[in-house]
Amino acid sequence: MNEYESNKATKILQMPIEIEGMTIQPESLPLFSTSAFSADSMEEMKAIYQNSGYAYIRFRSPNREILENYISVIERTEKSLCLASGMAAITSTIFSNITAGDKIICSYHVYGETLEFFEYLENNYHVAIEFIDLTNYDAVVASITENTKLIYAETIGNPTMIVPDFVKLSKLAKQNNILLIVDNTFATGIASTPSEYGADIVINSLTKFINGHSDSIGGSVSGNKYLIDNIKKVSSFIGTPLDPYNSWTISKHILSLDLRMNKQMENAKMLALFLKNHKKVKTVNYPLFSKLPVESMRCIFPSDKYGAMLSFEIDEDLKKIERFMKALVNIRYAPTLGGIRTTMAHPVTSSHGNVPDEKRRMMGITPGLIRISVGAEDIDALINEFEQAFKIL
Repeated sequence: MNEYESNKATKILQMPIEIEGMTIQPESLPLFSTSAFSADSMEEMKAIYQNSGYAYIRFRSPNREILENYISVIERTEKSLCLASGMAAITSTIFSNITAGDKIICSYHVYGETLEFFEYLENNYHVAIEFIDLTNYDAVVASITENTKLIYAETIGNPTMIVPDFVKLSKLAKQNNILLIVDNTFATGIASTPSEYGADIVINSLTKFINGHSDSIGGSVSGNKYLIDNIKKVSSFIGTPLDPYNSWTISKHILSLDLRMNKQMENAKMLALFLKNHKKVKTVNYPLFSKLPVESMRCIFPSDKYGAMLSFEIDEDLKKIERFMKALVNIRYAPTLGGIRTTMAHPVTSSHGNVPDEKRRMMGITPGLIRISVGAEDIDALINEFEQAFKIL
């Protein structure tokens, strides 16, 4: 662990559990399983509302606020907001920052449902959406118009692991008064901190690596106070704040994030190198193999670690792929990622199943593509499992 990582990990572990109105100091965060806080009089309730105190859980929750403070440390932002899911974080953020007639530039290397949401937005809310390969800088420049308000990307694109040159993109966005929004789910703040290379808003699906145990669902948005307060207002109106129980669960698991991610990232690197040299693998997608300039890679991944996600391509024979995936008996086929155990997914039949084949191929997603979320198992056992499965191909 280097200083970049240890500062965040140590700060979270050393943060006191301070909750407004509570004088005791619990060693472990308690769960406030309540939908509201009562008052003894009309005057007291009036004062609570005037001072934005604890009243109704949709407005303020002790468990949610503790988690929001943790997220701000990880993402190194002024403020964070925790919401009901990753998609709640995405939709609340977008609706808070656009009006009819605006334009959004969106990477087409993103989660399938994110693509569907932007298409829905374009068809129903009079917002122009241009999907583009953000690694093509000249194309991004050419796509900017006077009404362009947002550029949306993922630190590590799902499922092809594409990494745009965010150093150049953030400068371009600021020159044109455009907000840069980055989904940091695949990297987390342990591997990459978008706020430090110019992102205005950072989104996370807390369901994935940050929670890390496949037992809770949540999302977060991080940025400066003005932007987050604006998103919070919209989030409250449409009912997307994160509930107390999931806030509490994720707050417990986030304390081990640094330990888990470092193990999983090291495993991912070793597995990616193994796959890259395997004769039955056509292509391996992993950020380390990116063709970005060295200076940009150092800025985006300052700890020289690249997340715990990868994907690889084998022959487009679905029957063989099915047998191959079944041969990976200890690797679960799951429609999620970021848990402590290794899981796999077949994007063509899951996350990008509703995307037309021609468009998928343009994104680099073929029927032969398999996505792996690398866990914390013994790496030799993991590699051996893949080696045995490849024998059936």
